[in-house]
Amino acid sequence: MKPFIKGISIFAIAFTFVSAQSGSFNGLVFYHLQHDLEDGGKSQFEFSRVYLTYTNKLSENVKYKFQTDVGRHKNSVKLEGAGSDSLSADLSNSRWLSVYLKNAKLDWTTSVGVVSIGLQGMNIFSVQEKTWGHRYLQKSPMDLHKFTSSADLGIGFARSISKDLSTSLLITNGIGYKSAENDTYKKFSLQTVWGQKNLSKKTGYNAGLALSYEPFDLSDASTGSTFITGIFGGWSNNRLRAGGEYDRRAITDDEDTQIISAYFTTALNEKLGAIFRIDQFDNAGDTELYVILGGQWLPEKGLRIVPNIQYTKVNSNEEGSTSLFVNFEFKI
Repeated sequence: MKPFIKGISIFAIAFTFVSAQSGSFNGLVFYHLQHDLEDGGKSQFEFSRVYLTYTNKLSENVKYKFQTDVGRHKNSVKLEGAGSDSLSADLSNSRWLSVYLKNAKLDWTTSVGVVSIGLQGMNIFSVQEKTWGHRYLQKSPMDLHKFTSSADLGIGFARSISKDLSTSLLITNGIGYKSAENDTYKKFSLQTVWGQKNLSKKTGYNAGLALSYEPFDLSDASTGSTFITGIFGGWSNNRLRAGGEYDRRAITDDEDTQIISAYFTTALNEKLGAIFRIDQFDNAGDTELYVILGGQWLPEKGLRIVPNIQYTKVNSNEEGSTSLFVNFEFKI
């Protein structure tokens, strides 16, 4: 079945299901216009993401969530016949819009905490992503540099230890939400947060630690591991939201990778603001500098328009690349 036909079928089923239920349905679209100042000045309109989410309750203590994720998927196509090599290469480089199931989970509130079962968002950068607060503009640093998938299949447990202190533990496949498990090992992810976890909606502060550990097989039949550490913090009031993080990924028989990131959002009034972010990503001897600078306009409820400049430079002796963007976020 063609990818777009699959997508239409999934959406038709989803809308039919939602119409018969009493839960909550919402949509979120990330859309942008991009113009590269290098490479001949390439310009394009594009979807970054389209999310459709449905939530409901089975009882006072049990609720569930389904979410689809629409994004570009690189396709590999095998063809036969005259001229098939060049045609296959063209098709394998195409990126069709595909529909993925990103969340299919049940949350069960018990006397000792919340148990989450199924396909769910990862906890390792969930707080940092909200402190950054501009997923429509760019992924959060760990997500951008693929330290870990943003969702995975498994079981989780979350508990508020006190008014300000909370923790969560996830045991998942480790392969992410777009692939089936490919080994016998599981991924363990721990997050501990002091303070307000969603600074994009509430004022306050937070500080926290995120850890992740996953074993894997090496070629010589021994076992290696991937270990991720994240230290983060943030603060916000009615005019300014600021955050920063240090992330490190250590893989057996591979060099460590590290991220240092800081981000700021200012509100000039209810409709206008400014955004700034700077990342330094160190990987195998290469240092990448990434900068976002933009202005934020909220003309109507549910609509956000952000003209911005994004600059990337790998190593100090190489030329950087600059792109101009106008990013849009609209909510249903």
